Amino acid sequence: MFRFIARRIAVFLGVALLFYFVYTLYVWFAPITLTEKVKVEIPAGQRGFQTLEMLAQKKIIHNSFLAGVYLSITGKEGLIQSGDYAFEGTVTLSSVMGILTKTRQYAPDVALTFREGITREEMARYLYDQGHPAASSFVSASRVIPEGQYSFLSDIPKGASLEGFLFPDTYRVFPNASASDIIKAMLENFDHKLTQEMRDEIIVHQKRTVFDVITLASIVEKEVPNDDDRAIVAGIFYKRISEGMRLQSDATVNYVTGKGLTQPTLDDTGVESLYNTYQHNGLPPGPIGNPGLSAIRAVIYYKKTPYLYFLTTKDGQAIFSKTYEEHLANKRKYLSNPMP
Repeated sequence: MFRFIARRIAVFLGVALLFYFVYTLYVWFAPITLTEKVKVEIPAGQRGFQTLEMLAQKKIIHNSFLAGVYLSITGKEGLIQSGDYAFEGTVTLSSVMGILTKTRQYAPDVALTFREGITREEMARYLYDQGHPAASSFVSASRVIPEGQYSFLSDIPKGASLEGFLFPDTYRVFPNASASDIIKAMLENFDHKLTQEMRDEIIVHQKRTVFDVITLASIVEKEVPNDDDRAIVAGIFYKRISEGMRLQSDATVNYVTGKGLTQPTLDDTGVESLYNTYQHNGLPPGPIGNPGLSAIRAVIYYKKTPYLYFLTTKDGQAIFSKTYEEHLANKRKYLSNPMP
């Protein structure tokens, strides 16, 4: 009887050991596929087992204890370096430990600052000037609409790009971040900045679309720099639309011609383009840049005034008028070469 029990125990222990051996091999060699880039910051002085536990929590390795055994066997115990790392795609314990103990696959984050009103092409040029590899594919990546991921993109027209929704801000990214990585950060930021209250005001109370609001905000962004003036200008544009008048926005003309004139020439205003609001009624087909929060809020919470015209001086001052005659007088007063 005793021999029978001992034999059963021996078999059980043998099976358990075999199972644990197989599991150990699995932990050491089975790859892990990361669905998105995972950043890891290892502070100076952090003990090895703490780092391994952190990696296990982030699902970068399977098991912290067996990873420690692996380090001990391979002679890498105590060699994990502090610093900032990121992992993506398919990784193995060997590749992760190789990065943490020998080489740096990623340098620390770099700051990228995109100014308000900038277009996606200008964003690409800025990335190029910064020497960032995402520059070459940024414009093409901005044409990819992430279906079903962001409610604010639900009314974006077919064939449109993400122009207008690439929120201008300062972003900290890895030097080898892809264009899609940067664009995702911009969309996440936009999603955070456009509060539920703002969305309700657009969709529920005003019966507008987010796309149209961002389109007008991109124009207001480039027309006037002052927050209070922007809300008045947004109200003027809405009034002009409601009365069947053309917006006649100089910013849309500059978008078509590529010029940055305070006052476009008469020839410029005659250039044929759906984006030229001197030639076509209503809003242009889409945003002419990526507006900041100030311009977006100004369009959502616009001010109703008796004004129907405005101009912006070279120093950024907005001059408003109620009639066309007043507007012409202001042009003669504030602009050196007034245009009818």
